[in-house]
Amino acid sequence: MRTPASAQLWTAELAAAADRHTMDVLGMPSPVLMERAALSVSAQVERVADACDAREVLVLVGPGNNGGDGLAIARQLHGRGRAVRAVLVSARHNDAVASQLRLARAHGVAILDTLPDTLPDVRGGRTIVVDALLGTGSRGAPRGAIEAALRWLGGLNRELVSVVAVDLPSGVDVDSGAVPGAVVSAAVTVTFQRSKVGLHLTPARAHVGELIVADIGLVGVGED
Repeated sequence: MRTPASAQLWTAELAAAADRHTMDVLGMPSPVLMERAALSVSAQVERVADACDAREVLVLVGPGNNGGDGLAIARQLHGRGRAVRAVLVSARHNDAVASQLRLARAHGVAILDTLPDTLPDVRGGRTIVVDALLGTGSRGAPRGAIEAALRWLGGLNRELVSVVAVDLPSGVDVDSGAVPGAVVSAAVTVTFQRSKVGLHLTPARAHVGELIVADIGLVGVGED
């Protein structure tokens, strides 16, 4: 796990405040920030995919902005010629997901409404699973369709998959590091602008894998 030694660690509250400040005060459009976040994750997905000769990327899309990031990642990777499928894990989603879903479909990304029964055999290369289910605003143990997706992911043969988590592994508490229920164990976690407190605490830290802190242009209150 690596993060700049001098970097300030953000809580969920500080991360949310930076989002609001960057958009509402500095005027940065939300879709621009989402595209930057997705590009930073897409770069890491390609790095991991090339390292393990992965044949496919499967993006698990949650109901909030994290899911919007996931659909943007799927669109970007599809545009680069990667074999990509995106799974809408939740039937309900916010406006950011709806907007990114329209873009993904317009660009020809394969969209699934249910989790696939099988993944490609290991002899045909690994699958990269992008965890875009829950972000820093989630609280408590995952429930419903999100919990089911995490259980499905946890039951996969780890010889077949490598997980790249968007901002944090779904199921960990971003502030306390608690793991109150089902959780993702990532090979790589790409978090945005500043690392988050909970990613460095036990037991969450055991699920983070390699930690990448990506600068996407967020500005914290008092930093401009």
